[in-house]
Amino acid sequence: MYPDHDENKLIDFWSRVTKVQKQNFYKSFIHLKKKGTYKKKSLYGTLCVNYSDKKLLAKINSWISEYKEKL
Repeated sequence: MYPDHDENKLIDFWSRVTKVQKQNFYKSFIHLKKKGTYKKKSLYGTLCVNYSDKKLLAKINSWISEYKEKL
């Protein structure tokens, strides 16, 4: 996330999209204001998913495939 993002709104968004409970989110990483190559920053930031279960990996990959089909 960037310094001008609202962390609570981002967590609400990603929790709703992923159906992951808010208390399962780690502390957010804030990008320092540096000159970058992006012309437009992401409205909802980015999400990094950590897992340690093969069944969960299969489910995540299934979600990604479903999402890609909708594009």
